[in-house]
Amino acid sequence: MKKIIFTLIVLTSVFFLVYESKANWIVKSTIHRVISIATPGLPRSTINVSPLYDIIGGLVSYWTLDGNSINWATGVVSDVSGVGQNGNQILMSTTTSPIAGRAGQGLFFDGVNDFIRVPNATSLKQQNITVSFWTKPGTQNNALSQPLDFSHDAAGAANWVVLSQDATTNRNYLWAYHDGTAYRPTSASGVGVQYTTGVWQHIAYTKSGTTVIGYKNGVATWNPTPAGSATAVYGASPTLDIASYVTANTQRNFKGEMDEIRVYNRALSASEIKHLYELSRRF
Repeated sequence: MKKIIFTLIVLTSVFFLVYESKANWIVKSTIHRVISIATPGLPRSTINVSPLYDIIGGLVSYWTLDGNSINWATGVVSDVSGVGQNGNQILMSTTTSPIAGRAGQGLFFDGVNDFIRVPNATSLKQQNITVSFWTKPGTQNNALSQPLDFSHDAAGAANWVVLSQDATTNRNYLWAYHDGTAYRPTSASGVGVQYTTGVWQHIAYTKSGTTVIGYKNGVATWNPTPAGSATAVYGASPTLDIASYVTANTQRNFKGEMDEIRVYNRALSASEIKHLYELSRRF
C-alpha cells in the first residue's frame, strides 16, 4: 500500500502524517511535545498535555483527563475528539482527584461517590467499536466493578459495559454489548482481561460484527466465542458513567486511577492497539 508522508513543524511539535487509507490518518510523532521532555523534574500532572491524537480515523470520543480539559469551576470534562461529547465531574476534589497519569494528568476515583457522567452520549452508539483506556485499579469495595458503564439510558435500555463481576477475587474486566436479549459475548464471572491492582495498564476492546477481542498492554489476551447476534441495541438517550455503576438502585463506584479514555467507531487492528499502548507507555 502506497503511503503519502508529510512533515509538519508546529511550534513545539514535529511529526509526520501518514496516509494509510481514506478512513485513517495516523500521526507518527518524532517529538510528541517539547514541553513534555524539556522539564524532567516536573511531575506529569503539572504539564497537562497528552500526546497528539495519533490514531484519529474513527475517533468519536477522547477524554484525556488533562488539567486543561477539565473546568473545575463548571465541572465540565471536555471530549477533545472534536465531537463534543463532554462530561460532568460529580463530587470530585481539586486537591485529591488530579494525579500524574500515563500521559499528562489522570484522575483518581475514590470508590465511594465521585465519578464522571457523560449525558446523551450518542457518539458511543456504534455497531463496530473500540474502547481504550489506561487504568491503575485499587482494591475495590465491591465484587462488582465497572470503570466504564454505558449500560442504561433513562428508559432502562441496555447498551455496553466494561465490567468486572469478580473485582475482589479474580479481577477480570470483560466488555459486553446488549443485543436486545442478553449481554454478548457473555457477562459471566471470571472471564475477560485479567488486571492487576496498583499498576498502570492499558486495556482495550474491539468489536467487529460478532467478534470481540480484549487487549492488555497491547497484547490480545481474550478472544471469546463469537456472540449470537452482531447487532448492539441502544436506547434513545444513553448516558456514560466513568467510574460508577448503578444496579438495583445501588451505586457501585470504581476505585483507582484512570487516564486517556478513547472510543472509536470501528474495530482497530491489533497493530493499532499496540501503537496506542506504546504511545502512552513512553511517558
